[in-house]
Amino acid sequence: MKGTPRTAPRGAPIAALVSAGIAFLAFLVVLPPVPYWLDAPEFMAAGANLGLPHPPGHPSMLLLLKFFLLLPFGDIAFRANLFSATFAAVSAGLVSLLASRAAWQAVVGCAGRAPASPPGLERATPWPALAGLAAGIGFALSGSVVLQAMAVEVYTYSCALVLAALAIAMWRPGDARAGCVAAVLLALGLANHHLLVILAMPAVAVAWLRRDVPWTAVLAVAATGFVVTVACYLYLPVRGAAGADPTWADTNSFEGTFWYASARIFQGSLGGHAEAGSSVGYNAIKALGLLAGALSPVVLVAALLGAWLLARSGAARWALVLALLVVGNLPSKVAMGILDPSNPNDHGYFLPAIAGLAILAAAAGATLPVLAASLGRTSGRVAAWVGASLLAMLAVAPLVASGAATARERMGLREPSDLARGIWESAPPRTVLMSSHYAVHFLLMYDQAVEGTRPDVTLVQQTLYAKARGGRHYAARLGARDPDLRPFAEAFLWTGDLDWSLLRDLAARRPVRLMASDDLAAPLADVRFDGWTFDVIPPGQPAPTAPPDAAAHLADLRDVAWHWPDIDLETRRVLLLHLATASGWLAGQGARDAAIRLLDAALELNPRDALLRRMRLALTGP
Repeated sequence: MKGTPRTAPRGAPIAALVSAGIAFLAFLVVLPPVPYWLDAPEFMAAGANLGLPHPPGHPSMLLLLKFFLLLPFGDIAFRANLFSATFAAVSAGLVSLLASRAAWQAVVGCAGRAPASPPGLERATPWPALAGLAAGIGFALSGSVVLQAMAVEVYTYSCALVLAALAIAMWRPGDARAGCVAAVLLALGLANHHLLVILAMPAVAVAWLRRDVPWTAVLAVAATGFVVTVACYLYLPVRGAAGADPTWADTNSFEGTFWYASARIFQGSLGGHAEAGSSVGYNAIKALGLLAGALSPVVLVAALLGAWLLARSGAARWALVLALLVVGNLPSKVAMGILDPSNPNDHGYFLPAIAGLAILAAAAGATLPVLAASLGRTSGRVAAWVGASLLAMLAVAPLVASGAATARERMGLREPSDLARGIWESAPPRTVLMSSHYAVHFLLMYDQAVEGTRPDVTLVQQTLYAKARGGRHYAARLGARDPDLRPFAEAFLWTGDLDWSLLRDLAARRPVRLMASDDLAAPLADVRFDGWTFDVIPPGQPAPTAPPDAAAHLADLRDVAWHWPDIDLETRRVLLLHLATASGWLAGQGARDAAIRLLDAALELNPRDALLRRMRLALTGP
């Protein structure tokens, strides 16, 4: 047994293709043809126009997304969501390949140590391929992967690149050409999401490096990765020079390109636990809960057993690489101020860790029946049933634990599109619509830039992207895009603040509508409530005397969110922010009854919100 060569497991490629195929078909069945909240609409708008979404700009992802948007079927939103679904399926296939190989190492190593191993076991056993199949399906059907597969985002693409680089490094350790291919994949990942790739690099390095690898090969691999990364980020100045839209900042200089590519605007999210009221330890506990919820506790226990069996079998490199993949990925979100398992994007950060756990669990599921087979025929039969049951559980448990519920919740979701339609329909012709909340702004941006909705309306990010280098580039572009807004934009460039008098002067020529926001100190006597927005009252026009019609607005919201208050979590967050801020503005105007109505509706969505309760108590008294 010790002299038997450890060849690749039979059936592994077929298992990987089946895993990827099952995952893709499952995602295709539930894939929504509409945009979701968060960053998805911004990516759709940027992909359609080859623009520059929020830093770091995600150039490698955008170029591929553009290809998906050109596909000759489905709605644009469906094609964009198909991007994430496709790379989630590719990731499932790669998980299957890696799991089959890891299970093979564990099976062969443990069988070689057994006192009565069946002859030719290395070539005959089906367990590694079955383990790969179970790992790929279980990974794909976990709630975290389903969340990311159903809306366009950066995470499934990043996960696929990391797993592909890891697979190549494990297959051809020390080979310079394989190392360069892995470096290209990691470079594409760096041109998509820095942090996730940087944290995966130790696992890939340990997988590929050998003591006898010449330093020239290491330099060639590093140079390849560096050149490809720089080449990808040339997208930023090229598209910036072409007037890309959307964009957050100027990329027509090295400084501007570096600011964008380095994502300095988000670097403050690392750390900051005191400000966020959290801690690394608290986030780590929540991360473990997220992983257990995605895969089920059974898979986590099996993963620990798989790591031990890999180490025991003599495949210590596999155990170390997979441990680095899992443990190294955890700080991706744990190190940030807040980890929120209810936020879909937070699940995306942990996809590589989920993949590593699924692979380790598969190694345990394949090895246990082989170990027990050496105990005798009866025990072997029992062990085979146990092994088959364990692998079936690894494949199905994530679906039962979280995947099925996630798919049901998201597949029929139309609330973001319906709410956006209500905002557009409430805007008079030639409105200057100033949206504050980024989730709403991105959705309106998608509607206008991709679907061609309301071209007569000028959509403005209410802070003028002030967090992006003071918003100066956005303000300049805004003034060039709409001559009516040029004086307002030039005043912002001069002072860095919104000039209220110029905004009111603009309202004398065109309707100007604001969305209530805590970061805008608007003179509340100069605005009137109109549902989603507040109208800016032109100079000389009297303030309204009729009480705000909060009841009509709430009726409209309930018509859109027809299963109120049991609505999608992100839709709930958008509505809570809208209702709370609008209530605050109404209270500031003295419209106490209307403010209470909005707060009561918000409390229906989240009865436990202490801030909402305090706001209502301040209006009603003890």
